[in-house]
Amino acid sequence: MKVKDLNSTRSHILGSRRSSGNAIVSERASSPKLGAEAATDWLSRIGYFSLFAGAASLFAAQPREVWAREVNAAVPPRIAKKAKIVAELNGNCSKPELLRRQSEYRLPHQKGSFDVLAVLAANDNCPGTAIPAGTYTAAAPYTDSGDTTGANNTVSSHSCFYNYYGYYDFSAGPDNIYSFTLTGRGANPRIEVSTTSGTYSTQIYILNALTGTRCPIGTGNYAANCLTASESVGLGGTETINSQQMLSLPLNVPLHFFVDSYFTNANGSGPYTIRMQDVTIADNPLPPANNASMDMNGDGGSDFIVARNTGGGASGQMTWHTRSSNDTFPAPSDWGIASDKFLMADFDADGKDDLAVWRPGTQGRFYIVRSITQTMHIEDFGQTGDDPTVVADYTGDGIDDLAVYRDGATPGEQSFWFYRSIGSTPGVFTTIAWGRHGDKPAPGDYDGQGRADFVVRRADGVNGLFYIRSAEWFAESLGTTMLFGLANDMIVPGDYDGDGRIDVAVVRAGADGILVWDFEPSGTDGTTLVRNFWGVAATDIITQGDYDGDGKTELSVWRPGSPGTFFQKNPNTGQINVKSWGETGDMPVAKYNTH
Repeated sequence: MKVKDLNSTRSHILGSRRSSGNAIVSERASSPKLGAEAATDWLSRIGYFSLFAGAASLFAAQPREVWAREVNAAVPPRIAKKAKIVAELNGNCSKPELLRRQSEYRLPHQKGSFDVLAVLAANDNCPGTAIPAGTYTAAAPYTDSGDTTGANNTVSSHSCFYNYYGYYDFSAGPDNIYSFTLTGRGANPRIEVSTTSGTYSTQIYILNALTGTRCPIGTGNYAANCLTASESVGLGGTETINSQQMLSLPLNVPLHFFVDSYFTNANGSGPYTIRMQDVTIADNPLPPANNASMDMNGDGGSDFIVARNTGGGASGQMTWHTRSSNDTFPAPSDWGIASDKFLMADFDADGKDDLAVWRPGTQGRFYIVRSITQTMHIEDFGQTGDDPTVVADYTGDGIDDLAVYRDGATPGEQSFWFYRSIGSTPGVFTTIAWGRHGDKPAPGDYDGQGRADFVVRRADGVNGLFYIRSAEWFAESLGTTMLFGLANDMIVPGDYDGDGRIDVAVVRAGADGILVWDFEPSGTDGTTLVRNFWGVAATDIITQGDYDGDGKTELSVWRPGSPGTFFQKNPNTGQINVKSWGETGDMPVAKYNTH
């Protein structure tokens, strides 16, 4: 295996450096000194909602601090990177109302509508041009004209079934992009793209905006989330997504339509006209192009979130405090109790991760606040001893599923994954036998097909052995194996190289107490190891995520203190970022994604 250390020196959090080696485990004897960046003043002062033992309640909140010391200055409002949803949270509720037990209801103070600002880029960058809401008929179709000459090559290859012949992979020409959400279809729905140029050969295809690479950022991307395509006419013709192809598209899911070409020469670009008929298009906001974990506001970056036991004891009320990636400060939220399992996932496909806890018991139970409606949702799933931190999108519909991993009870006994879509029929779920007693789950989309795969890591002597079963191999019992890391490593799933696929990644304490991070870039077939050094094993909690919103997971740790501090390091560029948030005794919620 080729070892690639992207930093010629070991950059410690205070900036002290030591030369690095290329061994799989680095052992050095000295201890680095550590420090923290002084933070700017801030204070979050709004109301909050709470969950006590499964009952929802709303209280009028007093100003609540995140730091242990008094701060006088309030935080001024900031503009979000791509979109900002503002919901006014007012009012109170009566005790009889909060004691109702329903799987889904609106909290009494919350409105059913949102003011949405959608910010779209030019039509040759994702998410492209938004097709306006409306019903388009054969007599009154949606039409638009453009020219791909000089446009970006956002997608250069994809996997897509087209014209009933097979999969098409090459789309190297410049492309223009349209985004829309399909909510209804008429008698003859279709999309046609024609050109007046006798030398331009068009290729058209549609991507699912909720899976895989969504609408990819930058240029030269591979898109595994293609739904349908057409490229059969040749120079100067009209390509068509016909009615059968349109009927295969999902409703109420954001889609991206590409006008592209197979060619990179003079045949690869030119003028075109798009015509869409017998469809109803919704005026829905698009999710962020970047699918970051821990993204509560939908700006494409992971947020800094800590949970604090404000009630005291094992059943104490937990209060969530958030510092958004764009340095805004939402109201603290009381949600869950100290004995719950804390996690975050997007259960409603709005591009925002939802607050969620799982409560163990003879009947395990998920308590979720769905961000799109600000309603509480309760689902029974799992039992005491299960691991709910494997929640992910196993069905490929862009919505995270309820899921638990159940370890085999005795050595050698089979382990199981259980999952089902949120809101689906209780008691109906999918079971996957994968792993055995003592294995550690490592969930994520490792093959970039838009569905979470079933992955466990097993100790193999002094080494670690990953067993990977793709979600695409649903009917198969065999998977692939990969020897990586050491037996007692922690698993830190993430897309560290930004290719839209989860990388095999682990972290361990080095002999000098510094955390050693190793990951295998996707597609290198075990030939390349990227190593970084970041964090202190004795004090730091691992919190990997995409905090800068660039599509790549950063090395991140949270260090307790007054205030607590998040330290991030970009494993590809070495860039360092420091954010003060929380205090000693808090729990960073991102910890759930370390296994």
